[in-house]
Amino acid sequence: MKKRKVIIPLLFAVFMANAQQELSLKQCIEYGVEHNMSIKKAKLEIEKNEEKRKEVLSTGLLQINATSSFNDNLVLPTQLLPGAIFGAPAGTFIPVRFGTQYNVNAGATASQLLYNQTLLVGVQASKVAEDLASLGAEKAKEQVIYDISTSYYALQVSNVQKQIIENNAKKVNQLLGVTKVQYENGFAKKTDYSRLLVNQTNLQTELDNLQLGMQYQEGLLKFFMGMPMDSTLVVAKLIEPSVLQSATNQPNISNNIDMRILETQKNLNQLNIKQYYAGYFPVLTATASYNWSNMGNEIHLTGANAKWYNTSAVGVNLTFPIFDGLNRHFKANQAKILQDQLDLDGLYLTESIRLQNLNAYNKLMSNHASVAVQEKNMKLAEEIYSSTQEQYNGGIVSMSELMNVETSLKEAQTNYLRALVQVKIAELELMKASGNIQSIIK
Repeated sequence: MKKRKVIIPLLFAVFMANAQQELSLKQCIEYGVEHNMSIKKAKLEIEKNEEKRKEVLSTGLLQINATSSFNDNLVLPTQLLPGAIFGAPAGTFIPVRFGTQYNVNAGATASQLLYNQTLLVGVQASKVAEDLASLGAEKAKEQVIYDISTSYYALQVSNVQKQIIENNAKKVNQLLGVTKVQYENGFAKKTDYSRLLVNQTNLQTELDNLQLGMQYQEGLLKFFMGMPMDSTLVVAKLIEPSVLQSATNQPNISNNIDMRILETQKNLNQLNIKQYYAGYFPVLTATASYNWSNMGNEIHLTGANAKWYNTSAVGVNLTFPIFDGLNRHFKANQAKILQDQLDLDGLYLTESIRLQNLNAYNKLMSNHASVAVQEKNMKLAEEIYSSTQEQYNGGIVSMSELMNVETSLKEAQTNYLRALVQVKIAELELMKASGNIQSIIK
């Protein structure tokens, strides 16, 4: 892990040194896993739960305390003694003051918990809570992988769209040059030339808007990666084909991160129930103490006049809980109800995962087939447009026919891009529902 933390930033620094260096999706995700803020926060949550587990364990270890006190008895307490002791009539009392003006005490006590069922269950619960924090970090990682992947694919598709618009603009510019010559020689109408000018302007506007959108997409990708906004980022132009070998409409529900978190929550709540009932078990504790006392009407802490008296004791304390007003019983009942709720959540989540997986699987299959069809349709539309353009240049077809063909070409291009985006998103959703999204970086 330490090597990885050093190597990844160094590799990325090398990538950034070359503005034209393209980053693969895997490289972007690896960088994001190390720098994304939500993942860093989740890792801190793991560390916090580790310290919490140590805190629980520490309550069962040896506890040592030292105490000291100093009292100046301004008025000594009065005690009443029977007068008969001093020869006074029976039934009378004589007030007598006992004690010294100054009292100094110092001592130490130690206690060791020998048996506490609540603590034993609490240690188990703290370990499960630690596992829950680890699953939370894993979920954060999966979400970051999903977010980076969707942003990466969106930027890739925008690059394809940009290339298509630029190619269309090049065709219009060529056609505009031909039409201008025809118009100047009286072989083309002014309206035809004006329509091409409008079309040229629209394409440039479309390209400008797309570039603004790409800047936003790039910024969003950097945000998910945890990369500074002023860094240079270039994604790969070639969009990887979807992998269908592992696609299935029968998900491994137990591998889904949300289901794993829910099962861990159920385990933790079950331990909470046990912990409430563990409060009815006795608690056994061993104790030891050693104390020193110094008393007198003058303060002499050292020297020949100092009088110190020591005491020591060892013992075992056994505490039996008798009745707590059914407090633990009612808390355990609440936890049992929560367990029933978690069971229902599990059933709901199972069906939700199945539905999500089925929808993603159907979308993937449908859109994967659609990409091939739409790509073929787009190429056919491009051929038709090129042929119609040549016919227009030869005066065989009108400008209206050429513009209709151009509209069909744009529609085919749009359908291809839409299918391309949908197939990649469906692929991500399928991997996420099956708990396999981390396979992207493996």
